[in-house]
Amino acid sequence: MQKDRVKKTILLLLIILGLIVVVASSYQSATPSVICLTSENCAVVQSSSYAFIFGYSVAKLGVLAFAVFLSVYLLVLANSLPVWTFLLSNVIGALYAIYFLSIQAFVLKAFCSSCIVIDSLMIVIAIYSFWVYKGSIKH
Repeated sequence: MQKDRVKKTILLLLIILGLIVVVASSYQSATPSVICLTSENCAVVQSSSYAFIFGYSVAKLGVLAFAVFLSVYLLVLANSLPVWTFLLSNVIGALYAIYFLSIQAFVLKAFCSSCIVIDSLMIVIAIYSFWVYKGSIKH
C-alpha cells in the first residue's frame, strides 16, 4: 500500500532527524553553547552527574542508541528482523527519554533545549511507530 509506504518513510526520516540532532548535541557537549538555545541550562544539565551512565557521556550513548535504532529499523524494513524488536526498542528509548526529561524537570530544575528536542523526538517516534505498526502487533 502506498499509504503504508509513506508512513514508514516518515518514520525513517524522523529517526534520521533524531540521529542528526543527537550527533549535533554530542558535538555540543564537547563545545558548549554551539547549539543550545539556553546555554546556561545546557551546561548545568550536561555537566551534572546525570550526564554520565557508567562513566560514558549520555550524549555519546545517544549517538550509539540512535545509530542502533536506525539499524534495527532498516533491518525490520528489509524483513530481516521482526517488527516487535523495533517496537521494543521504541519502548526502551521512550522510557529513557521520559527519565531524562524527569531528571531535568524535578532534580536539576534546569532544561537543555537540545536534550528536550532529542527526548521529545524519541517519544514522538515511539508513539508514531506504534501507530504505523498497530496492525502488526499479534495478540
